[in-house]
Amino acid sequence: METVGSYLKQQRERAGMSLEQVAKATKIRATLLTSLEADCMDDLPGGVFMRGFVRAYADTLRLRPDRAMELLDGLLSPAPAEARYSSPLESNDVQPVGRLKLSHMLVLAGVLLSLVGGWYAFTYENPGRAAVTAAEATDVDSGTTKSFSPHHQSRP
Repeated sequence: METVGSYLKQQRERAGMSLEQVAKATKIRATLLTSLEADCMDDLPGGVFMRGFVRAYADTLRLRPDRAMELLDGLLSPAPAEARYSSPLESNDVQPVGRLKLSHMLVLAGVLLSLVGGWYAFTYENPGRAAVTAAEATDVDSGTTKSFSPHHQSRP
């Protein structure tokens, strides 16, 4: 069976080009082209990069890229069509959306409890805090600032 790698290598040799010449023309490293010719797809970047490599290789050899792309598609997707398009709902590893795990709920409860406890401690444990921090007040009539102390009474 003819593969994309064997096809490109055969066409390169027929054109009388070395691997280094193709590498220079395509600006693709020779090691990657060697992997492509050997059909070692795991050594190549995936997706559009691999398709671009094959197209650039074919263009350099002045080939129509259709045959090379067809061979690449056959190599990348040998599974039957019904296996490639299985529904994600049939998979057992899909988790329902909107459900929280127990650990997430416990963390959320702990954060809420900490916030409520902090608010309670700040509000009810320091009832005189507002009076203590207002150590100065302005006498409206005179426009002067007077200091107040709980142990000292000012005399007129």
